[in-house]
Amino acid sequence: MDGLGIGRCPRCRHFLTSVQSGDKTVFSKVSGNHGNCRMCCGRKELVQHGMCDACLFGSQHSFRYECEKCHRYQRIPHPMYRYQKSPDEFSSSTWACHITGSCEYTHWRISKHDLGKVPWSDVPESWDMQESQFETIRNMRGAGMSDEEDDWENAGSDLEIDFAVDGGEEGGVEGGGEEGEEEDWDASMKLKEEEEKGDGGGGEGKSKPAAATAPPTLFIVNVSKLTDGAVHNKHDKASNNNPGEVGRIRREIEADWEGFGKNGEHVSSGVVIPCGGSVWKDALAQLRDEHPGEFFLPVFKRLK
Repeated sequence: MDGLGIGRCPRCRHFLTSVQSGDKTVFSKVSGNHGNCRMCCGRKELVQHGMCDACLFGSQHSFRYECEKCHRYQRIPHPMYRYQKSPDEFSSSTWACHITGSCEYTHWRISKHDLGKVPWSDVPESWDMQESQFETIRNMRGAGMSDEEDDWENAGSDLEIDFAVDGGEEGGVEGGGEEGEEEDWDASMKLKEEEEKGDGGGGEGKSKPAAATAPPTLFIVNVSKLTDGAVHNKHDKASNNNPGEVGRIRREIEADWEGFGKNGEHVSSGVVIPCGGSVWKDALAQLRDEHPGEFFLPVFKRLK
C-alpha cells in the first residue's frame, strides 16, 4: 500500500484500498482509473492525460521553487507549495532536483517572485492568509468596483493576491516525483543573483520581501479598445513558439495598460488584462515576471 492506502492484489492485480474497522482491516476494490501518474510517478487516481489531480493542477500552475540543498531554482509542474507549512518553510515532500544533474530528491519552497501567482483559493490554510485576502478584495471593491461585480465573479478564480511572507512551523503531506520537470536556467541564475544581492545590493544574504501594506495599481482594460477590437483575432493566430511575437504582444499590452492609466481609466488596485489564447498567456506570464509587485486579472467579457 502507498501513502493513500491504495495497492494491488498480487493475484488478481486489481487496485485495492484498506479501511481499518476496529481490530480488522477491510480491503475493497477501488473504483475509477488508477495507476502511476506520469508526472509524479505516484500510484494515484488518474483524472486526465495520465496525471493525478495534483499534477494536472500543477501543470497549469507551474511555479519556480528553491532547492533546499543547492539553493537554485527549478520550475516544477506540481503544487509543491501545498506541502509548505508557511511560505518561508521548505516542503515536507520531495521532488527530484535536476539543476546539478544529481537527480537527488530534495525539499523545495516556492520563489518569492511566484508567491503572488498562487491562486488565492488554493493558498494553504496553515499560511493564515485568508483574512488578508478578503480584506484586499473588500478594499478594492470599496474603491469603486461595485459596478463591475459581474466581471469580478466571472474572473474571480484567477485572482492572484500579492501578500507578505510570514514565518511558520515545518510540515507537509505527500511525496513527489521526478518526471516532467522543466528547467529554467536563465530564470534560475537571475533569481539567484537577486537573492544574493540582498536589500541594498552589494551585500550578501537574501533580500526580504516587502510587506503588503496596500494593493498594487489596478487598471480595467476594455477589450473593445485594444487595437480597435482586432487584437484577439490577430494574437490568437500567432504561433506559441514565436518568442518575438510574444514579446511584441507583451509590449503592446503594456503600452495599452499605461495609456489607460493616463487617460483616466485607472480604477482601483491591481492590473486587469484581457486574455485568450496561448500567446496571450505567454505574454501575461512575461508581464508577471517583470512586474512582481502587481497582479493580473483577466477579464473574459467586455466591461459595460
